[in-house]
Amino acid sequence: MPTTNKDYENRIKSLEQEINQLKHALGQFAVGLDKVSQVQANQTSVIAGLIQATETQAHVLKKLVDNTNRNNELAEQNEKLLRKLLGKGGF
Repeated sequence: MPTTNKDYENRIKSLEQEINQLKHALGQFAVGLDKVSQVQANQTSVIAGLIQATETQAHVLKKLVDNTNRNNELAEQNEKLLRKLLGKGGF
């Protein structure tokens, strides 16, 4: 425990150094948190883009399935019509 003015001065200097070290450490921590925040924001943006792309792909795939089904229906109708015509000697 300090007993003289010199001891108190030395203790104050030591505490000031510790405070400065803590300020520096907190500053570095704040920089690190900011970088983490930026990375998370970028990841959120990428994920949102992936979700949008997936939704677009699902929409395109649904259209493709609908068109394929319609083409299959038309092919069946054409086949029935062709059989009907061939059965009647239409060609």
